[in-house]
Amino acid sequence: MDSLYLFLALVLSLVVIVLMITFFSKLIRNLTKLHYDEKQDLFMKLASKSLAEAEFYRKEYPKEVAEKAERLKMDRETPLTPEQEKKDKIAGQL
Repeated sequence: MDSLYLFLALVLSLVVIVLMITFFSKLIRNLTKLHYDEKQDLFMKLASKSLAEAEFYRKEYPKEVAEKAERLKMDRETPLTPEQEKKDKIAGQL
């Protein structure tokens, strides 16, 4: 009977260890994410001329980049007319 109790204590201790490892790994992951967010925020503030510029680069600039990328994708998908090809060729020579 003693061996049964020892086995149950072993299983219970292994379960507790696994739960502690998962809890602490989640905690460390959240702290690491917070650390990198703070690091990015400080870098943005130090690299910008003013706090307004830092806010622009944090909030507005990613939207503008996404819009430009979407516009470029749409431009690539639409075929050029012969007139547009001619204009682009002439513009490339200048």
